[in-house]
Amino acid sequence: MKNFLLFIIVLLIFFLFDNNAYSQFVVDSLFANKKIQLEIGLATALAMSSEVFFESYQSDLFKGKANSFKSGVQFHGAIKWQHSAFHYLGISVDYFQSKIQDLYTFEGISSRGFPFTRNYGQSIIVNTIPIFLTWEYVPIISQFKSYYGVGAGISMGDITWWEQIQSDLYQDKRVGGKHIDENVIAPAIKVYTGVKLGFDDKKQQNLLNSLTLEVSAIHIHRNTHFFSRVKEQFDENSEILNKKTLIIPFFISIAAYISVNLDRL
Repeated sequence: MKNFLLFIIVLLIFFLFDNNAYSQFVVDSLFANKKIQLEIGLATALAMSSEVFFESYQSDLFKGKANSFKSGVQFHGAIKWQHSAFHYLGISVDYFQSKIQDLYTFEGISSRGFPFTRNYGQSIIVNTIPIFLTWEYVPIISQFKSYYGVGAGISMGDITWWEQIQSDLYQDKRVGGKHIDENVIAPAIKVYTGVKLGFDDKKQQNLLNSLTLEVSAIHIHRNTHFFSRVKEQFDENSEILNKKTLIIPFFISIAAYISVNLDRL
């Protein structure tokens, strides 16, 4: 643990003061004969789980039609330090955006017996930035090798919910609006495995380390008061309007990375 904390401190020194001769001396002395890798790449988030959220979103209160979040490309960056022959420590940062864009119409009868029509436009955007401290185990030392890892940290990001409602019901309480625009920080963990396809390492000046293919499972405990933000727009006091909701608590990520030998720069 002491070595890991030292690693994080030195990383901060390196990034903040990399032009400073003293900080470079500290980095060189502490990581002499150690491999340091910069890892960058792209991923895609699959099997995104939000069952509890969509049970509420599709309920009689909100009548939503969407049944999943749509996610874009996931960007990845990491720095890893070879702690021993078979173990790597590191810090990783990812970013991806998930959204719901939903248009639908509801026709109903008011409490006074009058028919009415509501047109809904829902826009829900979730930006996710998971930051992990990681530990990896490489069971075999070779040019092509598999590895296993775990990570613990936090997920930063923000949630925005815009709701547009057009209704012909007189004095309709459902008026829509911008219900949520806030930053959210939540604890997160991940487990992952992958294979490193190493490049030719015979030349000591070779900066490229490997092409990495990885699969990870990530849990983010992002539990927030989401639907309760609009409880004043409903006459009924539903449980949905009074409880917290997990938003994208679990997903699987498939990724491809390129790693660079920083110790050879």
